Amino acid sequence: MDETGDAGALAARLPWEERRKVGAWRGYVDTLWPSLVAPQSFLVRLAAPEGPNGLGDSLRFDLVTHLIGASGAVVFYGLAAVGAPANLLAPVGIPAIGVYARVALVLGAFLVSGPAGVLFDLGYALVVHAALRFLGPTPAGLRGTVRAVMYGGGATALNCTLLLTAFFIPQLWGTYVTIVALTHTQKVTRGQALTAVIVPSGVLILLLAMLAALWLPGAMQKLQLMGMTPEVPV
Repeated sequence: MDETGDAGALAARLPWEERRKVGAWRGYVDTLWPSLVAPQSFLVRLAAPEGPNGLGDSLRFDLVTHLIGASGAVVFYGLAAVGAPANLLAPVGIPAIGVYARVALVLGAFLVSGPAGVLFDLGYALVVHAALRFLGPTPAGLRGTVRAVMYGGGATALNCTLLLTAFFIPQLWGTYVTIVALTHTQKVTRGQALTAVIVPSGVLILLLAMLAALWLPGAMQKLQLMGMTPEVPV
């Protein structure tokens, strides 16, 4: 979009999309915080034209959000990796590795978590958009749905607390904010946005539950081999 366009539209953009003027950190915080505490009034800005970087702005916002969200886990598991014995996984056939190698694995997982989170959200946006198309017109097209999912998922950053994650607060609040964001980008009703988000989420939860049911017995057996589960008296 030409930056010499309508001044009102430029003023209505999300701060993140104006970060070259306000700074990256301020642009991120001034987008994340209002989207969490006042999504209905703040995310109306999604109806404004995209910034000069187009869809790349929302993808970068999502990348930063996932990295922040994973930061708490990398600290926790990093400390655990330092304190764990080198041969902890030997009973399941994994050779002993040094402390630096373990920390490197944790850091590597942290760096991969950002791009992996963005790819997951892109796939999720495709499913949500397909559901929206089934329910009615989507005037902003796929780009509008992607922006809604990326900016609506800002609550993912709250995963850095670990405690809130245990109560599914980031996931639940992110779902609500995404629904609000869709009403602004696609001009759909709250009911349509709710259906488009909840139905794919329900299918995903069902699939994850099925995978967990298949994986859990094997995982418990490995934990027993490692002596990490209490013996059940006969």
